[in-house]
Amino acid sequence: FALPQQRDFASEGLRCAFGDELRPLENVENVSSSYSSRDGRNSWPLAFELLGHARLLLHSLDAELVWSEVGLEQPSTIPKGHKSVMIGEVDQSLSLRSDTGNLGAVHNFARFSLHKLLPGLDRVIYLDVDVVVKGDLCELFDTPMHTVAGAPGTVAAVPRSNQPLKTYVDVLKPAMPNWLPSEAPSFNAGVMLIDLERWRRRQVSKLVAEWLSLNARTRIWLHGSQPPLLLLFHDEMVALPWFWNVDGLGHRLNYPKHVLREAKLLHWTGPLKPWKHHGVNRMLWEPHAREYCPKYSSREHTTTCRPDSWFC
Repeated sequence: FALPQQRDFASEGLRCAFGDELRPLENVENVSSSYSSRDGRNSWPLAFELLGHARLLLHSLDAELVWSEVGLEQPSTIPKGHKSVMIGEVDQSLSLRSDTGNLGAVHNFARFSLHKLLPGLDRVIYLDVDVVVKGDLCELFDTPMHTVAGAPGTVAAVPRSNQPLKTYVDVLKPAMPNWLPSEAPSFNAGVMLIDLERWRRRQVSKLVAEWLSLNARTRIWLHGSQPPLLLLFHDEMVALPWFWNVDGLGHRLNYPKHVLREAKLLHWTGPLKPWKHHGVNRMLWEPHAREYCPKYSSREHTTTCRPDSWFC
């Protein structure tokens, strides 16, 4: 997905990166993934064929739909500049944003509207952009959606047993329900299999909006759109094997080599993205970066190698 004003930019970047291996397709009006925007107009994706067999669809992202779905104002209605995050008398918002990226961007909330943005689909795999896929995503897509207790699951993700729910939300706030299992394992929402049909039946976006409204009244978390998912799906999360999300590569330097070899998906969570001058684990990323397109890319090249990293 790309905002309408960004779609030409994104498509030109794809053409630059893949060259003749990317071929535009015509007559995509019949694809099941088109949706109606809030003004009633159909939004047809730009379609490409990649490597002769894979189809790539570039959708226009309806920002108004995304924000309204979760009950938030569009950025244009928010005063210029970012919101302060006060810890004591110090505004920590800039330091938080430098480490985590812009967690308030509309793209970060688009996952709450996929049931509307992709009306013809019953399930979908959601991936952050800072990933390298090494395994067959068909295996992930076919995962049975049942929790360990046998209950139907809404999302499937890799659990973080060493980072319980209380790591992300302030469970001691009076507004928090006392039944909330603060020690329940969390998960990273950047790699998820989502049952869109169950999402629609449960009207999950309305539940997300309620949590966001509560957080606006009494701050119970700081970091973007992941905490509502943890609060809603702590008991509806289907646990995926670890190799579907080997994350932390944007800060962790000491993964065992066999873990990196056996991983089916590598994920650069953390501030040290591999395309930046101070990025880490770049030797895992570079083989998959097809071409460098200065006009359309923020990728930065450097020969600097962190001595404490097995993979620069």
